[in-house]
Amino acid sequence: MPDVNSTLRTIAQWKYIINSDLTSAFYQIPLAKDSMKYCGVATPYRGVRVYTRCAMGMPGSETALEELMCRIVGDFLQKGCVAKLADELFCGGNTPEELLYNWECILQSLQKSGICLLPSKTVICPKSITILGWIWSQGSISASTHRVATLASCPVPDTVRDLRSFIGANKMLSRVIPNCSNLIASLEEKISGMKSADKIIWSDMLKEHFEFAQKSLSSRKAITLPKCSDQLWIVTDGSVTKRGIGATLYINRDGKVSLAGFFSAKLRKHQVLWLPCEIEALSIAASVKHFSPLLFSQNCKLMC
Repeated sequence: MPDVNSTLRTIAQWKYIINSDLTSAFYQIPLAKDSMKYCGVATPYRGVRVYTRCAMGMPGSETALEELMCRIVGDFLQKGCVAKLADELFCGGNTPEELLYNWECILQSLQKSGICLLPSKTVICPKSITILGWIWSQGSISASTHRVATLASCPVPDTVRDLRSFIGANKMLSRVIPNCSNLIASLEEKISGMKSADKIIWSDMLKEHFEFAQKSLSSRKAITLPKCSDQLWIVTDGSVTKRGIGATLYINRDGKVSLAGFFSAKLRKHQVLWLPCEIEALSIAASVKHFSPLLFSQNCKLMC
C-alpha cells in the first residue's frame, strides 16, 4: 500500500493534475465461483443470497483492489505520472500536453480492463486540491487550513491521551513548521512516563508553552518538493543551549530558490555534553538521513 510520504513526493512534483475515483470500486471486482460459497447472506425475504462481486469490508477485498490497480496502472506508477490511494487516482504532468497524453494512456489501460471511473468525481486541472490533509497547488504543498484551524483552536487537553494526540498532529506538520520539535519539547517532557488516562496538572508556564505551540501554527510554509533535475541545499544547525538540531532543505530550479521542507529533533541527555563540532556533525548526519527519500531516490545534486 502507498504511504503518505511517497504519495506526496509524487504528486507535489506536478504542475497540472487530474483527480478521479473508481465507480463503486469493489463492485467492479468479480468473485471467483469457488469464493462465492463463502459469501452467502441470509435475507428475511428471499432466503440465502450470494455475493458475486467484492464488497467493502469483505476479507481480502482491499488487497484485491490494490493488486488490481497495481496491475492496471503499475507502469504509470513507475514512471511517476500516476499516484493512487485505494480507489482514488491522481494523474499529473508538468505541461498540459504531457498531462493529456498521460491521461489518455490511463484511460486506455482502464478501458482494456473493463474498469470505469466516476464522472462526477473527476476534476481536471484544478488550481488546488486537498490530498491526505495537504493542499496541492500547482507544484507545491501546504498544510490544510482545516487541520491547522482545528489544532489552533482546540482547548487545553485534560488527559495525557489528548495531549499526545495534539503533539502527534503537530509532528505531522513538522515539514512545514520551523523548529517544531522545540515548540513541543516542554509538552513531551511533561507527559513522559505518564499513562494515557492520567490527568494533566497545568501550570501557568506549561499553558504558555501550549498556547505558543498553537500560535506557531500560523508560521507554516508552503513547500516545493524536488525533481530529478533540481539542485538541493541543506542548511543545518545544532544548539546545546536549546538542546536541539535542525535543518532546512532548499531547491534550486531554473535559477529560483524554493523551500523544500524543515527538519528538527531534540538532543538526548548524553548528547547535551557533546562538543559543538560533534553537535554540528550530528545535525548534518541526522538531516541527510531524514531527507534521504528525497535525496537518494533521484539524481539530485546535493550541497550541505
